[in-house]
Amino acid sequence: MKKLFRVLLAVVLVSVAAFAHYNHNGFNTVHNDHHRYEFDDDYITIYSEDYDYDYIKINSDLDLIVSGEIVKTHYHERKLLAKYYKLLRKIHKMGKEVGYEGARLGMRGAKVGLKAVVKLPMAIFGDVDEYQRAIEREADKIEREAEILEERAEEIEAMADKINKYEHDLKHNIDELDDLDWY
Repeated sequence: MKKLFRVLLAVVLVSVAAFAHYNHNGFNTVHNDHHRYEFDDDYITIYSEDYDYDYIKINSDLDLIVSGEIVKTHYHERKLLAKYYKLLRKIHKMGKEVGYEGARLGMRGAKVGLKAVVKLPMAIFGDVDEYQRAIEREADKIEREAEILEERAEEIEAMADKINKYEHDLKHNIDELDDLDWY
């Protein structure tokens, strides 16, 4: 029974971690320590967490717009923008998947927990060991899936570190980005 509660706790923690970066807005806005990223079909818009009057937009054609002004970019900068844009899209997609899967696992874990509580009185008068083994088998399945989910969340975290490097490189190479104190 202790194992079941450990599994449920792990699933809940992974789910909470996955959802912590996403809001109620259909997972289209992502927050990190300093920026807010808004995703739509073509654009990614980046704002400071502290104020909205400056922003950065990048579209799938790799057009860079800073606070409403189109920024001319060169070959090297466009290559860097392409990597940045693609990685942001990948993180966004994977984050949504991990969030949904975490919620699904959390629901399965809650269902197993509820089943354990509801059937406990019947188990007292029956085979307690078989009851406990059945619950633990289900908890083991959820635990294995939660471990895979946690690995995927760690992948996202590693990709986020690359995003920080790309942002640093973009800021260093593009004057209009360097002029933004918050970026």
